[in-house]
Amino acid sequence: MKQVILVLFSIFILVSCKEKIKSVQDVMNTLAPDEQKSTIDPTVDNLIKGEKGTQIFIPANALRFKDGTIPAGRINIELKEFFSVSDFVSNNLSTMSDSFLLETNGMLYISATADGKELVIDNNKSYTIAFPKIDSTKSMELFYGDSSGSGNINWQPVFRNVEGAPDTTIADSTLYEKKITVCGYTSSIDGDDVLWLLNHSDSTLYRYVENNFKPTDTAVINALCDRGEIAGMTLEIDAKGKLSNIDFEGENSWRTTNIALRKAIADFFNNLPNFKMGSMARGKGKAVVLQLCCHDIFNWDKYKERFDKKYSQYRNKAIQKIDPTELKFYVMSATRFGWINCDRFYDDGSEKIDYIVKIPKASGSKVMIVFDDLKSIMNAEIKDDEAVFKNIPISSKVKVIGIQYQEGKPMMSKMPAIVNRQSFTLSGFKEFTLKELETELNN
Repeated sequence: MKQVILVLFSIFILVSCKEKIKSVQDVMNTLAPDEQKSTIDPTVDNLIKGEKGTQIFIPANALRFKDGTIPAGRINIELKEFFSVSDFVSNNLSTMSDSFLLETNGMLYISATADGKELVIDNNKSYTIAFPKIDSTKSMELFYGDSSGSGNINWQPVFRNVEGAPDTTIADSTLYEKKITVCGYTSSIDGDDVLWLLNHSDSTLYRYVENNFKPTDTAVINALCDRGEIAGMTLEIDAKGKLSNIDFEGENSWRTTNIALRKAIADFFNNLPNFKMGSMARGKGKAVVLQLCCHDIFNWDKYKERFDKKYSQYRNKAIQKIDPTELKFYVMSATRFGWINCDRFYDDGSEKIDYIVKIPKASGSKVMIVFDDLKSIMNAEIKDDEAVFKNIPISSKVKVIGIQYQEGKPMMSKMPAIVNRQSFTLSGFKEFTLKELETELNN
């Protein structure tokens, strides 16, 4: 049976300062991993070993101030390692890239300073991070984290996101190619998200179009790519997710009169895999608007090849510094500090739903779910007495973690449930010590 465990927290004392916990944030702070501080000589190669197994190799003369000047004297490195569930909870971390679920091998925060000023990596160098492997059979990649206004970290893959600012020393016009892409679409219906998920390995309509819609008719290519037309249409989808009709003339469509373009689109779309209707505004997306156009797309795969070739010398030096008998790491080159994640995209092909947990109304509620079968954690959107988790694989085994502060004390409740379309209601509370809390989270 698929199970859910819901955790709400208790009253306890901050051991270090004998201070009573007064808020949910106090609970988070007590779980936070220690800051690990190192002082290094930036003129020589440095290998920094974290307490939880991370190894960071910073090559000689790789650090600069933002204005390009070279720091004089010793450098301060700060490292925080986040590998356990209690670590993730302490810093409000989740494993999400936009609306897509990630499986993590561990998260880090890294900073470098000199004279109180932030340092960056030289444009022509990189540093290397070795993450201890949790599961050696899985392929992982590097993600950089950016904080949103809500404080959540949104993870973006280094080699897929244009905002990652490609290295201009290896990126040129040959890495751009014209591709027909989705440039407009229905995003929500009655407040429910339209995610456009398909029963296909390309996962979404956006990726499916980009990877597979490659018309050979020059009239079609010229219409979209040279004349800049936008092909708008309304898609009608049946209850099983099968496309039943394409309307190029509807009031919400951007009309295109190019007959060759319409035919090419119709021929392609009539062979679409079925949509996952749970992702289409909970099945309400039976008439949705879509627009296609042509964009210059950056080829991140070719860029990655150039990136690896350019920075392989630093990666190889890092590997030489690590004891070969201990070399059970994901070894990755990075060009910026801050939030770093060793992840992979997770999509098991199952239907995704919004999972709702009913919670008592309280100030500052914090609710998350942790997956049993993969290392992933998600934060909920709190709306009154509901914790809403978006785009969750149906029937997943998870733990739901919630933190509340009720009547002057944090409380904990743990209950089994089944992840399905029915909401789950929390009941029952217990008091826990901090040690018991950490054990419960990381069990």
